[in-house]
Amino acid sequence: MKIITKFICAAFGVAMLAAGAATSNAAPADPIAPDSSPHPTSTWSLNPTSGDWNTAANWHPASVPDLQSERAAFGPSSITNVSASAPVTVHDITFNAGASQFTINGAFTFKNGGIINNSGIVQTFDGSFSFLYGATAGSSLNVFNNTGLIAIDSRIRGSHTSSAGSATFVNNPGGFISLYKATADSPTFINSGGTLLFNASSAGNATIENGGGMAYRADGGVVEFFASEVTSGTIINEGGAVYGGHGALLAFRKSNTGSATIIANGGLGPSSGAKILFEVFSGGVSRIEVFGNGNLDISHGVRGAAQSATAGSIEGNGLIFLGANNLTVGGNDLNTLFAGVISDLGGIKHGTGGSLIKTGTGTLTLSNANVYT
Repeated sequence: MKIITKFICAAFGVAMLAAGAATSNAAPADPIAPDSSPHPTSTWSLNPTSGDWNTAANWHPASVPDLQSERAAFGPSSITNVSASAPVTVHDITFNAGASQFTINGAFTFKNGGIINNSGIVQTFDGSFSFLYGATAGSSLNVFNNTGLIAIDSRIRGSHTSSAGSATFVNNPGGFISLYKATADSPTFINSGGTLLFNASSAGNATIENGGGMAYRADGGVVEFFASEVTSGTIINEGGAVYGGHGALLAFRKSNTGSATIIANGGLGPSSGAKILFEVFSGGVSRIEVFGNGNLDISHGVRGAAQSATAGSIEGNGLIFLGANNLTVGGNDLNTLFAGVISDLGGIKHGTGGSLIKTGTGTLTLSNANVYT
């Protein structure tokens, strides 16, 4: 199996400042108007003529919010399914106290602001979304159903870190969610056959549900961490849900698993278990649980050289593939039982000479006949 870490290189519609601009001793102008400048606000009507975002008559004042310095506000309304017929860029969308429960549809870019939900109820967003220049997806009451791309990106303005907040993201089959130099509080990611990429980012205390394939030969979800980290939280990777469905894949490359609980469940049929990959010196004090034909695989070395990986603990009755590499466990001091098989064969790269080192104060009980050399 060959794992290719994807990099998102599109500009997401962000205009770049000209490199040849004249210099002076004054501070450079900020083109995305920080909060010190007024942000004109348009409020969705109590009785709009339609659900079209792009119709001025649906707003008070009668002006469509579609500029990066503008705000859109929502309160009570007779029409709560709102669709943008063209891509929209705004500073933020605010749901005021007492607002109705809305579904917002379309392609939206948030610059510097994001989603502010003061309504006290769930607000739903369907489409593609970009959070740039320090914008945030907001609270756990915000739910995003991704139908294309969600980008939480700080590549342009390094001093303003974009954030996934504590929102819920549903990544549908074929969808892509990318976090680049971004951070999170405690978001929930439900990855159903899509790809979720953390690149130089922190997943915070995220809950990630990484689904298995739902049909014969269907791929499961893919979650990749590249030069990134998880603080804590839980990542559950499911095996194929039907016979022949592929298991979910979770890959760490040059990444820290923190103290998260990471689970790989078995699937229906051969080679259908979920996979956890530690590549290029990844690991942490995470609690690793593997069941059935779910597996932890550290066999892929660095340019043919042996590597080491770390886990806080291992448990379950699944599979661990070492290759020629070393796995050190015990850093979280838990007492655990591993009833599966540890082998230096199998996984991405077959090898011999793999080893297991136990550290910490907890007790690790190995109750099966492991076969690594």
